[in-house]
Amino acid sequence: QEPCAKTLVSADDRRAGQIAGRAVGEWVKETWSCTYDAYVSFGSTAAAARSQRRMEGYRQGFSEVCPITNEQIGASVDTESAAKSAMTSLLGSETLAGKQRIVVVAVNGDAALGALEAAKEAGREADVWVSGQGAEKRFLDVIRTNEHYLGDAAYFPERFGATIVPALLDLIAGKTVPPLLLIEPAWVDASNIGEYYPQ
Repeated sequence: QEPCAKTLVSADDRRAGQIAGRAVGEWVKETWSCTYDAYVSFGSTAAAARSQRRMEGYRQGFSEVCPITNEQIGASVDTESAAKSAMTSLLGSETLAGKQRIVVVAVNGDAALGALEAAKEAGREADVWVSGQGAEKRFLDVIRTNEHYLGDAAYFPERFGATIVPALLDLIAGKTVPPLLLIEPAWVDASNIGEYYPQ
């Protein structure tokens, strides 16, 4: 904590968004030749700076592969219940009524899951595909088994120690450590999840 902090070890939020955005864009290109109905972005105001980096990263990565179409932004949709409510409203709106190719990119797994639940309750499971951030343990089975949950950018908190401990040893030895140490994320989906998280 400031003012004593010497360095911050953190996930690279913008890079995570870019990786996930590109992966989703590549799926949309392969599946629909970049012809789809809506790009829904669910971010957070509770962690505004991190959310902005993630969601901008999503846009950057996706846009490298496919253009953004009919963008719908939920600025404060970072819980399962908030996402379910927001997605229910969107699905019932004129904007998405009857649309069958809806992509949802979410600031975390909770929002991604909430969007899927809303689609299921509306009888429109086949219309919505989602991506989240974090690849937390409780979402891994959903990624493995639900084709509409395209995947997550994984942050690998279990790997942070490999960066933290050497940094601590350097600080103890009086060496200079960069003020920010970022952990490289990776895209995790049904095709490669076994490599990162074997059952």
